[in-house]
Amino acid sequence: MSPNTFINFRLFYNQTIHPELQRIEIRRKRLIILLFISIFIGAVLILLGVYIQSFLIILYILLGIGILIIYLIYRMRKFKKHFKPKIVELILQYLNQEMSYSNLVYHPYQTVEIQKILDSELFQESLDNFQGEDYISGTVGNSPFEFCELEIASESKIRPTMIPLFKGLFTIAVLPFSINDHLVIIPKEEKVFLSKTIKHFHRIGLKNVKLDKKDKNFNDSFLVFSNYDYTFNKIMANPIKQKLIQKLENDTFSYLVIKNNLLYLALSQEKDILEPRLWKTNIDFKLIQSFIEDIQSMFDLIIDFDNYN
Repeated sequence: MSPNTFINFRLFYNQTIHPELQRIEIRRKRLIILLFISIFIGAVLILLGVYIQSFLIILYILLGIGILIIYLIYRMRKFKKHFKPKIVELILQYLNQEMSYSNLVYHPYQTVEIQKILDSELFQESLDNFQGEDYISGTVGNSPFEFCELEIASESKIRPTMIPLFKGLFTIAVLPFSINDHLVIIPKEEKVFLSKTIKHFHRIGLKNVKLDKKDKNFNDSFLVFSNYDYTFNKIMANPIKQKLIQKLENDTFSYLVIKNNLLYLALSQEKDILEPRLWKTNIDFKLIQSFIEDIQSMFDLIIDFDNYN
C-alpha cells in the first residue's frame, strides 16, 4: 500500500469503518456477557440436579442446557455472519472511489462457478469437496473480473479422508488483449502434488519453457509451460515476476494461467480473510488493512498485466 493510499484509506477507516466496528463491538461484548451468564446458569443447574438426585429432573436440566448451547451457537454464528459482509461492503465502497476499480459488488455466500474454475485446468483431481464464498465481481483497470475464497479437496483412494488441493483466493479476469497462446506458471514446491495437472498440460501439447539466465530466481521457484518459449518473455514483465517471487517468500503459492485473453490467478492462503474474533476486540486497523492488502495484491497483478502489455 503506497503512502498516499494508506493515508486515504486511514481517513476512510476513521470516518466510516471505525464507527461500524464500534457498533459491532457492543454486540460482541453482549455476546460474551451472555456466554458467562449461560455458563453460570448451566453450572447451577448441574449442581441442583446432583443435589436432588432425580432422574427426571436431571433429564429436564440436560434438555435445558442443550437448548441453551444451541442458542449460544446460533448467536455466535449470527455475529460472525454479520461482521464480514458489513465490513467488506464498506471496504468495497472505498475501493469503488479509487481510479483503478469500478462496479465492485459483493455476495458473501456465492462463489465463482465450478465450471469456470475447472476451465483453468489447474485442478485435475476429482473435486469431491468444493466450498466457495465471499464472491466479488467488478472491473479492475480495464479488466472485468470474478473473485472468491475457495477451498477444494479430493477424496483419498487409500483412506477415508479428504486430501486438500487448494485453499485461498481465486480470480478470473478478462484481459484487454490476447496472447494467442496458453501460458501456465505453478510453484516448484507444489510439483509433487500437481503431477496429474503437469501430465495434463503435457498431454494437450504444452512444453516446459526454458527461461533465460536473467530469470534464474524465477526459474528456481516456478515451473513454466507454454506452446511457445517467447510467450513468457513477452507477457511476464519484471515487476510481475518479482511480485510472484515475493509472494512465494511470504509462503503464498501463486498459480497463474493465461488462455488467450483469460487470466486465472490462484493465491494459496491458509487463513480465512477477515474472520471476526470473539474473545478479542475487532476494532483493529491492522485487521482491516490486512484484508484490503490481501485482495489488492491480487488485483494489482491484473493491473500489471494491463499496464505492461
